[in-house]
Parts: sequence; C-alpha cells; structure tokens
Amino acid sequence: DNPFFTTATGKYRAIYAVGFRNPFSMGVQPETGRIFNCDVGGTDWEEINDVLPGADYGYPRLEGYVTNQAVPLNYKDPFFAYDHTNGCSVIGAAFYPVAGGGFPAQYAGKFFFADYCKGYIAVLNPETGIREPDLVTGAKRPVSIRITPQGDFYYLARAGLGGGSEEDNTASTDGSLWRVVYVGGNAPYVYSHPKSGLYSEGDTLSLQVLALGNAPLSYRWQKNDADIPGALTGKLTFNGVQLQDSGALYRCIVKNPFGSDTSKSAMLRVTANKRPEPYITLPDPDFLYRAGEEIPFAGTAEDAEEGALGPDRLAWKIDFHHDDHIHPALTPFSGVSEGFYYVLQDGEPDDNVWYRIYLTATDSVGLSKTTKRDVYPQKTEITVLTEPPGIPVSADGINGTAPFSFLSVTGLHRTVSVPEIIFSDDSILVFDRWESGETFHEVSFTTPETSGTPLKAIYNIYRYDEGNGLYGEYFQIDDYLNGVEGTMLLSRVDSVVNFEWLDGTPEPGHIPKDKFSVRWTGEIVPFFSDTLTLYTITDDGVRLWIDDSLVIDHWIPQPQLEYSTRLAMEGGRHYSIRMEFFELGGDATARLLWSGDKMPKSVVPSSQLFPPKLQMPNKMNGSVWLDENADGIFDPPERPLKGAAVILFDINTDAVAGAATADAAGFYELKAIPSGEYRAYVLPPIDFGALSPGFGLNGESYSSPVAMEGDEEISRNFGFVPVDPADQSGRSWDVSPNPGTGLFILRRKFNAGSNEFDIQVYNRAGKVVLEKHMGAFDWETSLDLTGMAHGIYSVIADGHKVRIALVR
Repeated sequence: DNPFFTTATGKYRAIYAVGFRNPFSMGVQPETGRIFNCDVGGTDWEEINDVLPGADYGYPRLEGYVTNQAVPLNYKDPFFAYDHTNGCSVIGAAFYPVAGGGFPAQYAGKFFFADYCKGYIAVLNPETGIREPDLVTGAKRPVSIRITPQGDFYYLARAGLGGGSEEDNTASTDGSLWRVVYVGGNAPYVYSHPKSGLYSEGDTLSLQVLALGNAPLSYRWQKNDADIPGALTGKLTFNGVQLQDSGALYRCIVKNPFGSDTSKSAMLRVTANKRPEPYITLPDPDFLYRAGEEIPFAGTAEDAEEGALGPDRLAWKIDFHHDDHIHPALTPFSGVSEGFYYVLQDGEPDDNVWYRIYLTATDSVGLSKTTKRDVYPQKTEITVLTEPPGIPVSADGINGTAPFSFLSVTGLHRTVSVPEIIFSDDSILVFDRWESGETFHEVSFTTPETSGTPLKAIYNIYRYDEGNGLYGEYFQIDDYLNGVEGTMLLSRVDSVVNFEWLDGTPEPGHIPKDKFSVRWTGEIVPFFSDTLTLYTITDDGVRLWIDDSLVIDHWIPQPQLEYSTRLAMEGGRHYSIRMEFFELGGDATARLLWSGDKMPKSVVPSSQLFPPKLQMPNKMNGSVWLDENADGIFDPPERPLKGAAVILFDINTDAVAGAATADAAGFYELKAIPSGEYRAYVLPPIDFGALSPGFGLNGESYSSPVAMEGDEEISRNFGFVPVDPADQSGRSWDVSPNPGTGLFILRRKFNAGSNEFDIQVYNRAGKVVLEKHMGAFDWETSLDLTGMAHGIYSVIADGHKVRIALVR
C-alpha cells in the first residue's frame, strides 16, 4: 500500500510517509499492523502520529494540531499531541497485547509512551485518542519502552540515579533497565541504596535512598544502627564531616502499612587530605561561540599536598544544553590540559542553547573536585517579511506570522519556508518569489554575522470568482451506448461535482439508483495561469470536454477509476466545460477535481464554475446560396446551397453556441441563442464543386460580429462564388457528407494505386484528434468523429486541407 514504491526510484521507494521532525521511536501493533511513532518536536509540541501510507504530517510547516496554517497535500493531524508545559521530548513506544498479559484488563491493546524530561510513562487509548492515567511516574530520563508478546513490560532509563542532574548528566554508567510488574498492594522495596564514599574533612555528606511501594512511605535514617534525630526523608544531608566519623555506617529504613524494607549500609571514609582545585583558563568568560567554528578549552589544577597536577589527573566533559534538558556533546575523557570542540553548523535551531564545559581534577588518594564554565552563542536576529503581511512563516519548525523575527546562532544553517498557496475568505495567495530572486518557497542559508536585509516573500493575489456551479441535466437511460441523453428527469445547478452516491440516488423519488446519466455544462475559470491537471473520478463512464475539445473519454462501464488530463490554461479566462457521466449499476461516484504546479489537488470550487448563460429567445436565420454573378443578391437562376453548415461561435470564449444546416431552399435557422457576441462560420456542401466565400463572409469563411442582447431575431445571408477551374488545386480527394453528424468518408477522386498518404484531423484549437493512413490501393477510409464536440475540424492529407463541420 506504499504509494512511493511506484512513484519514486532507488532507495526512495522505501519512503512510506513524510513530514516528521525527529521520529525518535515507533511502535507497531502486531494484531493490526497499526504504526504509531513518537515525533520529538521543536519549541512547542510533541506528537504521536498514526502513520498511514503517503500521508504528510506537516513538518516543517507546522507542529501540533493544525489551526489556521496552510497544510500540504495529504496532510494528517497528529493522533495525539501535547505542548511543552507537559514535557519536552516524547519517547516510546509500544502497544500492550490485545489479548492481555500480566497487567489488568484495562491495559489490553493500549499504547504506551513516555516523556524524557517529565519522567512519566503514559497510557493512550488507540481507539479514542484519550490519554488515560499514567502507568509510571518519576522515571529518570526514560528513552525506550518494550513489551513482549506475553505482556512483560520493560523500560530503559538513561539518566542514572541522579535524575539527569548536572552532576551525572544524561550519559551515565548508572543507566538502568526496569521491569514493571503488577502485584496489587505492596510493601516498600528499596531499589536505590546509599553509596559509600571518601570525603575530605569538612565536606558535606549527601546520601539518598529510593523506594517503591504503596503510599504513604516513611523514612528513618540510622548511623551505626542508631536512629538519627530528624532524618525522616529519602535524602540525608549534613555539613562538616569530621575525622572521627570515618568508618561510620549509614542506612535507611522505609516503611508503609504493608511492611518495611531496609537499605544496604554505606560506609563514610574521612581524610585530612584536601581536595584539589581545578581552574578553567579557556575559553574566556566572555567568549561567544559560532557554529562552524571551534570552542577552545584549557585548564590546570592545584593540590594542597601534591602541588600542580599533570594532565593525567584532569578529566573533561562538555554538555549541550537546550532549554531545560541536556545532550552529551563530548563524553568524559582525560589525559590532556587543553583542546578544542568543533560546533557543527547543522543542529538544534532554537536559540536558547549553550555549552557547559566541566573540568574534574583528582589527586592521588582519590579526592576530586569539578568546576564548570558556560559558553554561550553569538546570535543574529533574522527577520522574515511577506507581501502582503500576515502570512505564516516556518523557520526549522519555529512558526510565526510575518513580519516575523527570531534569533539564530551565528553560522548555523537555517531553512525558512512559507506556504506555496493560501486560501483565504475572498482570495488565494500564491507564492511567486523571494525578493532576492529565489523562486522556491523554501530558502536555506547560513546565519550571517549581522542581521542585514530581511528575507521577503512575494505573493500574487487572485480573487475568487463569482460562480455558483454547473448546470446539471439528469436523464434515465436504457443503454449507455446511445449516449448521455435519455428521458429527462431533473435539471438543477450543482455547486460542485463531488458526488459519492454509492448505492444511493442523486434525488430520491425522482432519479433511480441505476441506469441514469448526467450532463454538466457551463464554464470553468482558473484562478491563475498555470498548467492544470483536471481529474475525473467516476463509477461508471465519463467524458470531459474543455472548449469543445474531448480531453477525457472513458464511456464504458467500470469500477471507480481516476482519469486526468494536463492543460495549459489562462488565469481568469472562461473555458466552456461539459462533463457527461452514466451509472449502469452498483455504486455511483462522480467527482471533478484539479491541481496545478502551485495548487494542491482539490475539488473544483463553485466560485470557479459558472452555469451556461441564460437561454434567451434569440434567433438567427437567413439564406446560403451560390452567388454566381457575385452581386450579393440571391436572385434566380442562382441556386440555394442545400446542406451548407452554419456554425455560431462565441467571440469571447470560442465556444459553439449553435449549428444549423441549410434546407432545400437554402434557408437555415439557429434558435435559443444566449445573449452575447458571436460570429458565424459557413461551410458549403461539396457537391457544388469548388467554391470561395463571398457575400457576408471573409476569406476564411467567417462572418462579421453578431451581437444579441435577448429576444432578438437577426437575419444574415451568405453567398459563395464559383472558383475558376484553372485556379483549383489538384486535390485528389473529397470528404462527405459535409457537414456530417459523426461519420465522414474521405474518398479518392481518381484511380487508386496512384499514391499513399497520411491523414490528420485537427480541432479548432490545433490539436490532432484523429490520425489515419490511406493505402495506395484504397479508394476510401472513414473518419469517425462520433462523440466529439460539434464545430469546425480541418482534414489535412496529401498536402491539402479541407474544413468539415460536425453538427448534431
């Protein structure tokens, strides 16, 4: 079900979904195959996403739930999200077996995730999306959760027993693997014991015990098996240890109503030896770092007993701080008194960051002391403007609205993006370019030393049109092979073509569930000039015309299928549109959508669809005759041109407004013409020999403009004059009948066997709609234009062109 497998190439075929920032962990529910991932956010949100094929989860355009931001195609909101008042970094991830295990039944099938900073392991209902009471609290920097098929629950805590403090950081040899077991009410259990240690006389003693068990828990510390007055919490601290305290044993008794547990004893060792004094000499206290450059460090240490300590007594560590949590930058190492740390240019985009350098000195008896120095970044303010203002801006997941300014570490690689398209209440805004010349809506750069010129995104504004839909005619049919028309059942204006009737009916009581057809007509108006893709999604057959050109033709029974055509279209222009659809049996669907290079795929909105102009009782009639004396008067013995075709075109849209054929008296009549401005094209019949346009026509056989305002009857006569045989071309073929209703025959005038040639039929837009080949010994071939839009077509063969008229 992965759409990228068939559309991408190489390793990119493995892409399944997009739009994540840092999908740190993922859980798959074995029983259903459902995938949840925990996406670590930037400044505001943490997400749990229900991963679906081809979906886009929004980053870097947005994080958390969508509000008023523009979203990408196939966007999907997080299944669950929480802001940074409730944590800093989502991790996980695991589903509990649907069949259950050692936990109570309320946990069966539930999803578990944790937060790295807050230390809880939460329970999420995968059906409702509701967060239920936490399973674990107080976990020390959890990083992973695993559940076995039998329901055994484990989690890994990275921070160690100090809880991620500056003293032990997040890289610790005290990392621990926990198993969570359900036992009901339980007595205390001490899982972290006080530690023995060597202290210098006068140091502060600090011991701690951690225990599990039903609340309330009480604590009682003892020294050499005797209670210590007032020591009634999980932590024991007192200042100024003395030499006479050396060798003392400390322990803690933890108690609750279900029982008690006693910690292991910790031995205090005290020496008169003094701790060494470390000093950081580089970097200077006012040093500011920049991405892409080095942070130097250097230090020394003095010991009261041993004097200056060598590099082998020095240990370094560097942490990267972001907001309220820490990442290891340089793990502890020793043996040097100086060095440097290179700051990468790709990293955390937030500006609330710094490095903390630790130097620890240890003397020969094992006493140590640590000092630290914070190193802050040089920052540059970046400003993003948009024209017009108020457009959403995303800077590596940090979101705002233009004019938008943010601080960035100097030298850091940054990416700023704005939406490609924004739909507002009365218009759409389409990204055009950055003021600096880039034409992609996302721009990358290295943060400069100074603020400099703001980034500015330029948009084009296109107002919504005032359309209200297409005119729909609903018919009952017996057989789709007879075309769209049948018994008229209903007509109405449909605001959009976006119907999924399935096993239902377009209009209960008026239209049956099966064996019906619809013809939607009117005009479609693009927002802006673009190469647009028009899509039809139907069950069953469909045909689509744009400006009387058949662009989609699948007039067959079929399941729900999508077809498309790409057309270069001009913004604001009214194009005639006709969509025909039939439903033979089973489910019924009819949808019309579009997309463009800068426009996501969507249903064509009603604002850009117009029903046909109001049908007014306009008429146009007259005579077509052979004006043999070329005087512009139809008088005997001049002959009427029976069969001449008169086709009326809208001057503004080039759409066909009507067509008629002259009768035996040469008389034609066009009825029910909408108000507008037109010109006629007149095509003489072929059985009168070679004729040239005469009275009322120009050299291309078009009339002068004809304006109709409603309730008018206009008379226009048209004459043709004979062509001197000496001026006639040596065309060896003719097309008949002309005009015709669908099937035309191209026939040789002379003997077969003279030559062979190719035949092309073009519509008025210059597009080839039919190609045939005439063999050297063929007398004739058919040109089948059945189902194509009525109007004028050009037949080109053997170096000659003939116009033919397709009429209804």
